[in-house]
Amino acid sequence: MPGTRDQGFIQMSCDSHSETAAPLVAGWRELCLLFLLATIWSSSFTLIKVGVETIPPATLASARLLLAAVILTAFAYARGHRLPLMLRAWGIFAFVGVVGNAIPFALIALGETVVDSGLAAILMGMMPVVTAVLAHFFTSDEKLTRRRAVGVLVGFSGTVLLVGVSVLTRLGAEVGAQIAILSGAVCYAVVTVFVRRFASFPDEVMAAGAMITGTLAILPWALVIDKPFELTPDLAGVGAVIVLGVVSTGFAALIYFYLVRTVGAAIFSQVNFITPALGVMFGMVFLGELPAANAWAALALIVIGVWLVTRGRKAPPR
Repeated sequence: MPGTRDQGFIQMSCDSHSETAAPLVAGWRELCLLFLLATIWSSSFTLIKVGVETIPPATLASARLLLAAVILTAFAYARGHRLPLMLRAWGIFAFVGVVGNAIPFALIALGETVVDSGLAAILMGMMPVVTAVLAHFFTSDEKLTRRRAVGVLVGFSGTVLLVGVSVLTRLGAEVGAQIAILSGAVCYAVVTVFVRRFASFPDEVMAAGAMITGTLAILPWALVIDKPFELTPDLAGVGAVIVLGVVSTGFAALIYFYLVRTVGAAIFSQVNFITPALGVMFGMVFLGELPAANAWAALALIVIGVWLVTRGRKAPPR
């Protein structure tokens, strides 16, 4: 059973949903973490591309989840927490681990064996749209106001313009792979709202429990289908798995649960608009690339969209 500290956290979280709360907004700390998470996740697509060259998608997903599960469990215990034994707790962990990690990791890795990164970014850009709609119906403090709806649509338009409208002409060319990536985006949206509404454990415990259940869900599939012990991945593939497990999955999970609990699902989901924008900025800073005029316009739309969604009156502390 969780300790006294965990029980207090559970009660506080449950109480917070019993009344209509003030709208959530993001402070500078949360915005910095949002950009840090976008930076981490923006590199994940490249790492996945490298990994799937010699490691099948299911094995890649299970390996990064297993590595993250070990690290996060050790971290939770080091922080003085214990994984709860309650059936309700593991039901929450299982939903987050399977729907929020195992399934989308496998779907996106599968889709990226065919779909290029530009179209993948647009498909993943549906996540904030779906999240905003779900949060409106399933949370008390994230209603879809006119300003927030405009912000989400402006941010999505910026993503399309940034990647290039011509990319949309490839929609339907590889239907199965595109549906896989889009389904992964919907999974992320569903779980983000679920975590906001039902998750009631410290961030370290939520992260560890989700990674454990996610690993248990996908590992048998990888063992049977991929036969990973017979694989011969190259050094780049192994390195990609390690970085994905430690940074993109483990460390990112801690930031994820903190942000969803603090700023809410709709504001957190803006990370999917920030990610491709950061990719363009990194190209400017580190590669000397000069974006075209449409890229500057797209970046402006994304910034405006994120600002519309995240601005507002700061909610009083609970």
